[in-house]
Amino acid sequence: MMSSSINTWFGITWAAPWYSLLIPVILVLIGMRMWYVLRRRALLKDLSCASSNARLFSFVSSKKEFARAALFFAGLVLLWVALLRPQWGVSEEKVVREGRDIVIALDISRSMLVSDCGAERLECAKAKVRRLIEMLGADRVGLVIFSGDALIQCPLTTDYEAFRMFLDDLTVETVSSGTTSLGAALSKVADIFKGGSGKKDEDAARKASSTRLALVFTDGEDFAGGIEAEKERMKSLGIHVCAVGVGSPEGAPVPVVDVRGVRVGFEKDKEGHVVISRLNEGMLRSLVDGVGLYVHAGRDERDVLQIKKWVERFEKRRFDGRDRTRLKERFYGYSAAALVLFVLELMI
Repeated sequence: MMSSSINTWFGITWAAPWYSLLIPVILVLIGMRMWYVLRRRALLKDLSCASSNARLFSFVSSKKEFARAALFFAGLVLLWVALLRPQWGVSEEKVVREGRDIVIALDISRSMLVSDCGAERLECAKAKVRRLIEMLGADRVGLVIFSGDALIQCPLTTDYEAFRMFLDDLTVETVSSGTTSLGAALSKVADIFKGGSGKKDEDAARKASSTRLALVFTDGEDFAGGIEAEKERMKSLGIHVCAVGVGSPEGAPVPVVDVRGVRVGFEKDKEGHVVISRLNEGMLRSLVDGVGLYVHAGRDERDVLQIKKWVERFEKRRFDGRDRTRLKERFYGYSAAALVLFVLELMI
């Protein structure tokens, strides 16, 4: 991609500067046309030796050929300028987008380091989220991360690149805690949707419930409680929840890693037994009972497609319009002028 300084010549912005590479082609076409005109003039000059009428014809034809060639050259240059897409001046327009509001809550507790789904649970969940984002299109997405506490990592946005950046940087150290609180995660999700803490904000959230979705990626282990109260709050706000279970019911040991991220052993309980972390599907099914869908994260894309199909059941709504300033396109005039010159060339 060329820099903006290269794209701006003589105070004009050129949106397609790569067409400047056509200069050699244009010069070749001009050269061929000049050769044709001069060759034709030479032939007519030879004919002029036969009679005075031929000399008159040669004079008239030569002037026409030069005029046609000049129109062709000018039209070709104007067409080339149009291809460069010159822009100057500014115009403002209102940009309105349609989509759904989707908040993704991602569990980053230490149990998400368990490798029982082909990779670490956290990496598996992040891969599923990335793939889902690729399929969403124009929906707004936000990101909440949680362990013993919850944090809004990314507010609702259509900037998927920024969202991926926040997602890629996540580790189990982002919110340091040895426990998991799904209640805290649901509370933070609700805060994003209602936009504040007052009754007026909650009433507004209820009115927009058809487009408010929450996707919770977790292994279902919860040690803090408070889920039922937050579940009722989600119902009252009209927020639909999809719980995505990450891990396996059989489970696996929870690794212990050092500051460099290297595994140095496994967690043990007070009796010295290795702690096994298992996917709690029963709790997750209970969480979404009456408010949404439960999906088990597998090793293929069927789970992501199932989530996408569930999301598409809900209607889109218009997001708040934004004023966008754009440079005015000026290639239309050059294109029209080129067309006029080519037509005149044919008429002479």
